[in-house]
Amino acid sequence: MKDKSFLKALTYIALPIILQNLMSTAVGTADTFMLNFVGQTELSAVSLANQPQFVLSLFYMGLTSGTGIMMAQYLGKGDKQAANFIFRFALNLTLMVSAVFALLAICLPQLVMRIFTNEAALIQTGGVYLRVVGVSFLLSAFSQVYLVALKANQRVRKSLLISTITLLVNVALNAVFIFGLLGISRMGVTGVAIATVVSRLIELVLCLIDRSKTKLVSLSVRRNDGIRRDYLRMTCPIMAQGFVWGGAMATLSAIMGRMGSDAVAANSLAAVVQNIATVASFGLAEGGSILLGHTLGRGDLTGAKRDAGTLLRVSVTVGVVCCALMLLAEGPATSVLNLTEQALGYFHVMYKILSVNVIFAAITYTTLNGIFTSGGDTKFGLYVDAAVMWGFCVFLGGIAAFVLKLPPLAVFVIVNLDEFIKTPVVLIRYTKNKWLNNLTESEGSV
Repeated sequence: MKDKSFLKALTYIALPIILQNLMSTAVGTADTFMLNFVGQTELSAVSLANQPQFVLSLFYMGLTSGTGIMMAQYLGKGDKQAANFIFRFALNLTLMVSAVFALLAICLPQLVMRIFTNEAALIQTGGVYLRVVGVSFLLSAFSQVYLVALKANQRVRKSLLISTITLLVNVALNAVFIFGLLGISRMGVTGVAIATVVSRLIELVLCLIDRSKTKLVSLSVRRNDGIRRDYLRMTCPIMAQGFVWGGAMATLSAIMGRMGSDAVAANSLAAVVQNIATVASFGLAEGGSILLGHTLGRGDLTGAKRDAGTLLRVSVTVGVVCCALMLLAEGPATSVLNLTEQALGYFHVMYKILSVNVIFAAITYTTLNGIFTSGGDTKFGLYVDAAVMWGFCVFLGGIAAFVLKLPPLAVFVIVNLDEFIKTPVVLIRYTKNKWLNNLTESEGSV
C-alpha cells in the first residue's frame, strides 16, 4: 500500500515534469528537424553551435537540482524562509554564470565555433547563429530557477504551462522564419536563433508575472551562512559534475565534428530522438528526488529507502519501454530526413546504439541525479563522471579518432560507452545507502 501511495504521488508530480521536459526537448527537436529541410551544412553548424548552450543547460541542471532538493527538504520541514534564501542565492549564481556564457557567445562566436570544428562553412554559419542566440542565455537565468521553485512547491502544472507556451511560440516562430511564412523573408539559422530569443523572453515575462501574483518566493530574506554552506556543499559537486559531464560531451562533439559533416549530421539527428526517449526517465528522477527530499526532510529514512527502490524499478521499466519505442520509430524518423547516402548509413547504426543506451541512462540518471542528490550524496556523481567521461570516453575517443584514424562509427561506439560503464558502479553505490541523509539537520533555519 505504501508503494501504491508513492506511485500515486510520483505520477502526480512526475507526469507534469515529464511533459515539461518533453516541451523543452521538443524545442530543440523542432529546430533540428526544420533545419534538416534547409540544408545539411546549416543542420550541422547549429548542432555544434548549441554545444555552449548545452554546457550551460547542464550548469542549470546541476544548480536547479541542488536548489530543488534543498528547497524541498526545508519546505518538508516547514521552513519557508530557508527555502527563500536558497532561491535568492541560486539566482545570483545563475545570473553570474549566464552572463559569462552570453558574453562569449555574443562577442566571440567564431572563436567558440573553432573549438568544435575546423570546417570554414560550419564556423561561419554557426557563428551567425551563436551571436544571436547568446542573448537567450541571459533571459533564461531567472526563469530556470523560478521553474524549479514551482516544482519544489509541487506546483508542477504551472511550470508545465509556462514551458508549453514557450514551446509553441518557439515552434511557430521557427516555421515563420525558416520557411518565410506570413510574408516574412526566409532567415535560415538566424531565424532559428531569433525564435529562441523571443520564446525565452516570453518565458521570463510569464515567470515574473506569476511571481508578482502568487508571491511564491521572496528575495527579501536575511543572510544565513549555515544554510549557504550546506547549499554549496551539496550543490557545488552537482554543478561541477554538470561541467565535467558537459565539458566531456562538448569535447566528444568536437571530436565527432572533425570527422566530417555526414557524421555530425547523423549524430545530431540520432541524438535528438534519444533525447526524446530519455525524457520520461529524467522526469521520473526529478519528480522522485523532490518526493524523496520531502520525506528525508521529515526524517523518515526508512520510508525514503523504500520509495527509492520503487523509483528505481519504475525508471528501469520506463527505460526498457522507451528503448522499444525508439526502435519502432526508426522507420518513420528516417522517412523525413534529408541526408546524403553516407550520412543516412551512419544514422541507422548510431540510432540503434543510442536506443539501447536509453536503458542504461535511465538507471544512471535516476540514481546519480535523483536518489543520490535527494540525500546530498553529490560528490560521487562528480567522481564517476570525471573518471568515465574524461578518463575513458574522451581519452580513448581522441586516440581512436586522431591517432588510430578509426572510421566515424568506431569512434562513435567508443565515445558512447559511458552509461554502460557507469551502470554497475552506481548500482553498487546505491546498495550502500550513503545517500540516506536529512540535510536540514546541520544548521537549522533562517
